[in-house]
Amino acid sequence: ALWTVELGLIVAPGDGELSRAAVVLLAGAGRYDEAEETANAFLAARPDHPAAPAMELQLDTVRDLRRRMN
Repeated sequence: ALWTVELGLIVAPGDGELSRAAVVLLAGAGRYDEAEETANAFLAARPDHPAAPAMELQLDTVRDLRRRMN
């Protein structure tokens, strides 16, 4: 699934839902660093994007998951 989302991001690099899906899938795979980097990069590049609030919530979830691991 992640591979499909990454291909989608090649075609539509600014797509908020695909970016958020990538963060979800990376976190689901335990790749928290990459998930956080992806979310931060999206938010830095597109702070006013309609998907930004959902991405911020996903970023909070990734950070919460990381805290629970430690």
